Amino acid sequence: PPPPRSRWHIDESWVAYKTCQGRVVETVQLHPEEQGQLTREGWAQRFERREWQVHLGKITSEYERWASHWLRHGRSEGDPVTPRAVTQSSKAAFEAQYLNWRVK
Repeated sequence: PPPPRSRWHIDESWVAYKTCQGRVVETVQLHPEEQGQLTREGWAQRFERREWQVHLGKITSEYERWASHWLRHGRSEGDPVTPRAVTQSSKAAFEAQYLNWRVK
């Protein structure tokens, strides 16, 4: 099932905050000098898309098997780490992290 509807907002001070069911559940300070071609709304949409991509990866049977293994045996150095959706990185950089996470 899809996660509860959450939404990212970015205010004039470039503070990104995520709301879920009317409550702020996460905040991140962004840097306007790293905005590139995106507006604040563009970054908010990018963060939402990235979170959705990670959600889709986590509902696969492969991820469920990995999570079960991790709970029993713990993590090892070099194990994949879930990519952070809320970073001011390029689309290509995030997708490279995402693919590395999914392949391993």
